[in-house]
Amino acid sequence: MRVSLTQLTVWAVFFCLGSIVSFYSSPSFSVLLFLALLVLTATVFIPFVLKTKEVVRVVLILGVLLSAFVCGAVRMSIAENAISADSIITNEEVTVSARIVSEADITEERSRYIVGVLNEEDEVVIRARMSISRFPEYFYGDIVTIKGEFSLPEAFETEDGSFFDYPAYLKAKKVQYILEPSDITATGEYKKSFRRTLLVFKYSFLSVLREVLPEPHASLSAGILLGVESSLGDRLLELFRITGLIHIIVLSGYNVTIVAEWIMRIVGKVLPFRASIIAGSCAIVAFAVLTGLTATVVRASVMALLALFARATGNTYMIGRALVLAGLCMILANPYLLIADPSFQLSFIASFGLIYGAPLVVRYFTWVRASVVREIIGATIATQIAVLPIILSFSGELSLVSVPVNVLTLLVIPYAMFFSFSAGILGMVSGILAMPFSFVTYVLLEYVLRVVYAFGTLPFSVIPIGIPNNVLILVSYIALLALYYKIKKPA
Repeated sequence: MRVSLTQLTVWAVFFCLGSIVSFYSSPSFSVLLFLALLVLTATVFIPFVLKTKEVVRVVLILGVLLSAFVCGAVRMSIAENAISADSIITNEEVTVSARIVSEADITEERSRYIVGVLNEEDEVVIRARMSISRFPEYFYGDIVTIKGEFSLPEAFETEDGSFFDYPAYLKAKKVQYILEPSDITATGEYKKSFRRTLLVFKYSFLSVLREVLPEPHASLSAGILLGVESSLGDRLLELFRITGLIHIIVLSGYNVTIVAEWIMRIVGKVLPFRASIIAGSCAIVAFAVLTGLTATVVRASVMALLALFARATGNTYMIGRALVLAGLCMILANPYLLIADPSFQLSFIASFGLIYGAPLVVRYFTWVRASVVREIIGATIATQIAVLPIILSFSGELSLVSVPVNVLTLLVIPYAMFFSFSAGILGMVSGILAMPFSFVTYVLLEYVLRVVYAFGTLPFSVIPIGIPNNVLILVSYIALLALYYKIKKPA
């Protein structure tokens, strides 16, 4: 039996509601088990007692929805128990053996890492976040001995007065503790892994980019290709946020989609059908690992893999169903993404806006003759509207220049990505071979930077508008849904 998009979406919504309610109410596992058995019993036995078809249909629908709700609550309860199962001495100096389990998150003065505390079998049992000076640098997989204090993260109030649930944010990264190290000693060992091998290639590639391109072009190239935006500097990052172009340098679904399309076209031309499907899937997974497995990248990669699966099985690829299924799979794997991962929330909602809102917006721009420009305008406006309530709750600012900036720059981004990649790969062989590609890359990125500087420094580029609480966000999305269904009628 084929499940419709509406049925899948409704089930996913009730699953998410169950997760949210479980997170904030923390019911015991026994209560959830009792509810699950109650729902199952009612759904199975009530239809035998009440023979009316309409009643049976209503009972079955309610049973499915309640089961989705209970499943979501149970999944969140399991995640909460798993996070809180391990413990360590807090607020006392201890010495532990640990492994670096994340790439460095580098700012101008410090670096942040996630470390995994090892047991006697060299297995990670506890994950903690630590912030240290930029040097010396550590690499993913390095094993170190750390002396320091562990503490539990606490929620806090931000500068704009909003509440930030820092513990939940860290739980989304599977982190239980904050670590303040007083001494770190590298053991000279490291954990061999597929991811470490990919990251060695990644950093060699980035090093070559910095040799064949000047700054900030090299950093911008690293951002659009691999999502490495930290070296751009705070001022330039702020200009990209102001102009609504930050999505191209934090590796949004847009960038991943471009890479996935390249991969599928290349392997489709050089390999037989089945081999191209396998090679394309492996390449997409490798790219996701290479770029850090952020929620945005994982979501886009899962959708690309579903497209390949549909192609392999001869089924029609339904992008809306793929989006819901990808989001549901990610929440099943890590329910904290739903609660406390802004990148997942923005990426998912922006994708919904792109899929369902862009075709409606394009209707009002038929006077734009160039179809590519018309599609960019529609996609930009639709995604900006979709994420607007969350953006306003996070930053309290509305960009007035995002549409023209996206229209002026998105046309060149795929070419900038191609020439950046070519310059980096050829530069690993010979700087002379990379010169023509690095020159074209420089011209394209210089154009992007000039557009960003020109619009980002305008006095009216952003206006302050804040949404103070979650209730208003919910009301905003209800209003957007009502507006969508009102204008959905065929043109």
